Order: sequence, then structure tokens, then C-alpha cells
Amino acid sequence: YQAKVVLEMQRGVRFPNDSSASILTAGLLGEKYIGITPGAEIVFFKENDDIQMTQSAVILENIISQFLF
Repeated sequence: YQAKVVLEMQRGVRFPNDSSASILTAGLLGEKYIGITPGAEIVFFKENDDIQMTQSAVILENIISQFLF
């Protein structure tokens, strides 16, 4: 399964085009958010570009249940 996410960023915020996106959790059982890790390229994303490097969410509840059982 794949999801398509559209991000709106504040004007003037730039990320190199080799940056990666991950789904992260705020706190132990908090809300999920998208974190962007900047890359090292000197070329930046332009409007309507796609982030190619992504990482799936780690579902903490599944990890805990695997540990308990």
C-alpha cells in the first residue's frame, strides 16, 4: 500500500532534493507527523517535486505486543 501526501511549506523553507521523509511519533503514544531529514545536495526541491526517499512508520503498539507475546 502507498499513500500520497501533499505538503505545504512556508515560503523560504528549502530542502536539498536528496532529503528523506519519515513518519514519526510525538512522544510515547502521541500523534504522528512527517519528519524531513535534509540531504547534502546543493540542488533544492522545487514546487511539485516528489520526495523519493521515504520510510514507513514504526507502529509502537505492534512492537510492544510482539515483545509481550
